[in-house]
Amino acid sequence: MKVYRIRHIPSGLYYCPARHVKVPNQEYGWIKSNLSKTGKLYPRKPSLKHIGRLYYNHLLATGEKGEKSPTAPFREEEWEIVEVA
Repeated sequence: MKVYRIRHIPSGLYYCPARHVKVPNQEYGWIKSNLSKTGKLYPRKPSLKHIGRLYYNHLLATGEKGEKSPTAPFREEEWEIVEVA
């Protein structure tokens, strides 16, 4: 059975539904992110449309106290759908 993931090419991380993560060296709280090392597995080839116009990229956070994760603009050329063996 083929399964797929959506990979963010610049970071090498995979897309997953929004969840809260703790950012290293950040003193206060958790922030929202759509990127993870494992990502979500899809049983059918997904469409990039379901990522939406914006996604949360925790790698853009500066670590200031109480800062929320910024939304990043969606650029289709930064994403690829990869088949997992």
